[in-house]
Amino acid sequence: MNMNLKKSFLPPLIIFCFFLIDGVLAALFSKTFYDGNFVLVPRLIVISFVMMSFYLPRNKMLLYAIIFGLLYDSYYS
Repeated sequence: MNMNLKKSFLPPLIIFCFFLIDGVLAALFSKTFYDGNFVLVPRLIVISFVMMSFYLPRNKMLLYAIIFGLLYDSYYS
């Protein structure tokens, strides 16, 4: 596979998968995550941004953060 193709399609695809898995984990483990005293929230999308920020250029990461941040806020709010 072409290296430019990997760098252009793979990061958004991974972030989108974590975006979906984030909601699925909250639904599957709702009894475990939502106890009476505390609430655990899986933040896989934030973890993926932090991990990818070491490998991708700053401009691309800012663009991905803005796009997926707006999606995250509109979907989970």
